[in-house]
Amino acid sequence: MEQISNFLFSDGGYSPHGYCIAWNAPVLYTHIIADLLIALSYFAIPAVMLVFLRQRRDPRLHLPAMLFVVFITACGVSHLMSIVTMYLPYYGLQGMLKLFTGVVSLITAIALWKMLPDALKIPSPDMLMKALDDKDREIRDRTAAQLRLEDSQRQLDQKIAELQASNEELREFAYAASHDLKAPANTLSLWLQDFEQESGDSLSAEQREDLEHAKGILKRMRSLVDDILSYARVVNTEDAVIEEVDVTEIFTTAAKTLRPDIEQARGKIVIADMPSVEGYPALMSMLAHNLLSNAIKFRSPDRPLKVEVAAWHEASAEPQMVISVKDNGIGINAAYHRRIFKLFKKLHRPEDYEGTGLGLALCRRLAVTHGGSIDVISEEGHGAEFRVSFPMELAHVAKAA
Repeated sequence: MEQISNFLFSDGGYSPHGYCIAWNAPVLYTHIIADLLIALSYFAIPAVMLVFLRQRRDPRLHLPAMLFVVFITACGVSHLMSIVTMYLPYYGLQGMLKLFTGVVSLITAIALWKMLPDALKIPSPDMLMKALDDKDREIRDRTAAQLRLEDSQRQLDQKIAELQASNEELREFAYAASHDLKAPANTLSLWLQDFEQESGDSLSAEQREDLEHAKGILKRMRSLVDDILSYARVVNTEDAVIEEVDVTEIFTTAAKTLRPDIEQARGKIVIADMPSVEGYPALMSMLAHNLLSNAIKFRSPDRPLKVEVAAWHEASAEPQMVISVKDNGIGINAAYHRRIFKLFKKLHRPEDYEGTGLGLALCRRLAVTHGGSIDVISEEGHGAEFRVSFPMELAHVAKAA
């Protein structure tokens, strides 16, 4: 201990540093004031660093910042020691303080080098301001997009309300048409029936032909009103309930209903086992009845009718379940494939084929109501295949054969 004390505090025969400048007052006090100001500055910097660490609370900065604090504090103490050695030759103590400062400086430099990659990632003030401006712009854009979306939603809600009102008007019109058109038609039909019974024997062949023609017109008129009512029911599904529909059973029931027509056409209907779907049962029944009756109506006179009903899963960008109704009838010219699905569009004369031209338009509306579509594959004279596609999420594929 005595040796350490002598090393640190013995003058060793040396003179204070003041002798080197001959105790020249201006030079002496210049050094003292300079060292004092430097020491005070060095002590102030660690104080700022400690406040910064306390406020920032970032564990990554703690070690290098504390090393920097010790290093700067040691530099300040070294400058105070320079003032002491002006009067007391404690050069051993001054050397130890410088050695300690050097060691801490080296450790701090190494820590800062290791920290350099992370420090370079710290954005500059300009970069921060640009990032803030970009974020503000993004917020403004998102706000504007949100406002546009809300406006579009309001417009959509308005359009939906208008569509619902339009559908309601259509339903009311259809029911009114049923009453206002069918009642006179029924009255005329009864009048013609009475007229035929009372005057049948006295009618000429031409008059009988005119009478039959009038009865045919009334029949088509009642059929047209019924088809309009059917179409209105398809358009308006607000009160309908979606249920699981057994497609095989739906087509089987429709075929039983049409059995007299099938037997008259010497026809055969083959119905495969098909998946069930989520849909409107009444509308699906209407779809099956229309497709089968369409195949029966447009059968070929040259061969017995054959209709095949099947379904499968079609893998595509949007997976679908496809119901196919394929017949061997008269077929459809490719030029009319789009036309047949439009309202009141017929390809044949009323005297050749009965109907109002609403059947396939009704099928298209039925498919659209379920989120699907309908297409036809056909050549004139070679039968027709109608394919009704439904979104795959509606299908219960586990029940497929």
